Amino acid sequence: MKKYLLILLLFILACKTSDELNLEGFDVNFNIQAFYSKDIEKYKNFLAQQKETSNGKTKKDFESDLVEEFRTVQVDNVYNSHDEITGIQYDMNALPKENLAYYKKMHFGEISMIKSVEEDFMALAASTKNESTKNFENLSKHLISKYGKPKAFKAKFFEKYITYYWEAGDKLILATPIARNGKNVLSFKMTITDDKITLAKGDEPPKVKTIFFIVNQKYKEFLKNNMTSRSGNWVYLNLNYQ
Repeated sequence: MKKYLLILLLFILACKTSDELNLEGFDVNFNIQAFYSKDIEKYKNFLAQQKETSNGKTKKDFESDLVEEFRTVQVDNVYNSHDEITGIQYDMNALPKENLAYYKKMHFGEISMIKSVEEDFMALAASTKNESTKNFENLSKHLISKYGKPKAFKAKFFEKYITYYWEAGDKLILATPIARNGKNVLSFKMTITDDKITLAKGDEPPKVKTIFFIVNQKYKEFLKNNMTSRSGNWVYLNLNYQ
């Protein structure tokens, strides 16, 4: 009995120490700067320590403050067609064997966010590694049960893909499954019913990368008209579904 209690305690502690961001309870008042600041500061400390090391210090001199492992955060401006800055974009990748965010049982290793020049949260993009199609089906089933049957919009970026949209109060939720065959992006057929999204029989790809977006409804039209410079997962953000 003690053994089982110890295992349970370790499990609870593991859950409590996890810093993965829960996207299901995401609030559009989210402070983007605060979320990324810890990792940005850690990288600055790493660079400072590298400089001190080149001047004669050793790793032991830094003791518990030594920085050897850190997440990379890239910060860029977002421009409109007139080359005016419309927002600031943050991109971060997880360290090996960790995830940065989750929605139910789907975990994301890459997370990007855009804030307005007024510091408001505008949008979030998170992506999984290549996973089984079952994970996407489970995610879509949960979203349908919570927000209803989604709208689907077909688009093309090198290859065809489909984005599914859910209206969620002050948020717009989008999910884009991208099939992989180890060489390039594949298009594949999905069927929407009232309770889930499933792949057509015989058309199942080996793995699927899911790109998950949360858009602040307040900035939906603004992003659609003023986000002309895109990179990474943002190239799949298509707000022309209406």
